[in-house]
Amino acid sequence: LAACVASGERLTPQDVGAAMHAVSKLSAADSVLPEGERRYLLAELERNVDGWDSLAVSSCCYAARAWSGADLQAVLAALPPRLAQAPEPFRDRHLSMALFGLSRCADGPDTRAVLAAIAPRIAACPDDFQAQVIGNCLYGLQRCEDSPEV
Repeated sequence: LAACVASGERLTPQDVGAAMHAVSKLSAADSVLPEGERRYLLAELERNVDGWDSLAVSSCCYAARAWSGADLQAVLAALPPRLAQAPEPFRDRHLSMALFGLSRCADGPDTRAVLAAIAPRIAACPDDFQAQVIGNCLYGLQRCEDSPEV
């Protein structure tokens, strides 16, 4: 990521998703990424409006768990249009990742907008949800109040 920042290289949505997912596996973005890399990654997330697939966008949703404050708000704000534009149906594992990533997000308009964008993906999912997927999805909703989006 540091090399991409230094060169100004533009990332594809798939690159953004992979980088966001990798950061989330390391815990908190603000403790593992220098400020410049965090800004770059968020800018690339916001810049890429086309070309998102289900894995890339679900990886970014999953990564929401690693961000906080204004950075988290930027991640959440970027997700609904990307969720809406991914062309293929989301598989159960994508929905599991997407909802699990909301586990540290407080209930609020940005979180609910993400949930509203995920809801039609759940309805269109061709898979039967297994116990682990259901558990991950419910875990991600733990901080959400009862609402139409939930």
